[in-house]
Amino acid sequence: MKPTRNREPARRKAIASVSRRGAALIEFALAFPVVLLVVFATVDVCNRIYLQQAIKIMAYEGARVSTIPGATTADVTQQIEEMAANRSVRNLQIAVSPSDFENSSFGTFVSVEVQADTTQGLTSFFTTNRCVATVSMMKESE
Repeated sequence: MKPTRNREPARRKAIASVSRRGAALIEFALAFPVVLLVVFATVDVCNRIYLQQAIKIMAYEGARVSTIPGATTADVTQQIEEMAANRSVRNLQIAVSPSDFENSSFGTFVSVEVQADTTQGLTSFFTTNRCVATVSMMKESE
């Protein structure tokens, strides 16, 4: 007489396998939106940091141009706008003070303020919608 095998453990294993696949699908359905949100938020925050740094660099370069002998407010504005175009930054506001710095004497501080609109992405819900950078440099002699 042949010994009979007990098929009950194999059946339980098959049922447990199907049940585990269903649990994995539910776990994925719950975790995937959270992971997706974290990825998009990270990309958005990195874009915001890039924009802030780009505006700081633009303000610095504009102030640097203002220290060159014979430079005008138009030269400062042109330098900043060229850099903004290269970095695809829009909606800039540029303020140079004093506005007639080309006639100012040696030792006068020239301040350049650059502002940009940042109403985009997820970070606009949590932060201000403007990035501002101000740089001051002393005018040198000719």
